[in-house]
Amino acid sequence: MLQELLNDIKDSDKKNLCLFFINRTLKPNVRSRDRVLEKYDYKVFQVNIDDEIRSYLYSLSLEQIEYAIKKKFDIVEYDIISDSTDQLYTYQMINKTMSFVSVVNDQLPDRSSIPQLQNLSELIEIGSLWAYCVGYLPDIAKPEDWIYTFRKIANTKLVIDEKDADNKTIKQKFIRVFFNNKSNKLQFLHGETITLDKQIDCIYKVDTFYILKKREFERMVGLEEDFKQQAEETIDKMAETNMFKGLDFIRKEIEESPSIHKKLIKIQKLETYQGLKQSDIKRMEKTARLFGSKLKTDDGKIVIEDKADIELAIRLLCEYYKEGMVTKKKFGTYSGKIMKTSE
Repeated sequence: MLQELLNDIKDSDKKNLCLFFINRTLKPNVRSRDRVLEKYDYKVFQVNIDDEIRSYLYSLSLEQIEYAIKKKFDIVEYDIISDSTDQLYTYQMINKTMSFVSVVNDQLPDRSSIPQLQNLSELIEIGSLWAYCVGYLPDIAKPEDWIYTFRKIANTKLVIDEKDADNKTIKQKFIRVFFNNKSNKLQFLHGETITLDKQIDCIYKVDTFYILKKREFERMVGLEEDFKQQAEETIDKMAETNMFKGLDFIRKEIEESPSIHKKLIKIQKLETYQGLKQSDIKRMEKTARLFGSKLKTDDGKIVIEDKADIELAIRLLCEYYKEGMVTKKKFGTYSGKIMKTSE
């Protein structure tokens, strides 16, 4: 698939290459219980660029995709938790209920409606600079043939001279200078500047994202923030079962350690906390002993008192401990999907 995308970009005319910036703003009247994925509005801006920048962005995309092709990534469907980083993840945007959908489904396809950026300060006057996107149109000029590369970006990449900015609240804690090779002097660099990283996080074509950098993609579309909200909801549901003591320790860990978020979502998907019986807890205790640990229980409930208890309980509820069907060897991994058998 990457080779196909590479060929499409090579077949495109560089003069049709377009650069877009994406701004994110909090929607008005949002409630704390609203889903994070739907709390924000994303607005696309287009900007005029010269041929030198156009050639640079074109070459950058080719280099990044060619590098990924050489890595021979396996193409797999996106999963919250995976063992390997050497994979190209696909993420379908069809029927997704997230605000970022408007970027690829509504705004980018309607080029004539995208506002032209007049100055860089527009990107942060309301909301935050969120990402930049490069669009390529292969020879067959249809809207669905557009290919887009995305890179998550931060406000810190944008620099505006305070004296030139309409928004006087924009302040910089540093000065910008450049070395003039003609005068051999260090001089002030005036005006508005933005730093474009030499990286691509993901590529989009026809309802599908092809993800090169998973974490950056999750941040860009809002999944990372949503993970925390889902993790908190999972703990609320676990509390309703009345089969756990000390869940506040996990709530604290949610605030302090983002790495726990995806594991709790895995538990939510597996629903291993629902309908827990004493026989289930006995099996969990037996599994823990098998791997040299002890699951704390009291009055038939799982007890959480410290980080070690959190890790063990989450591993057990995530079905972290697995056994090979053929060799019967034991494995430890948070990844994997439930499979149906023919028997």
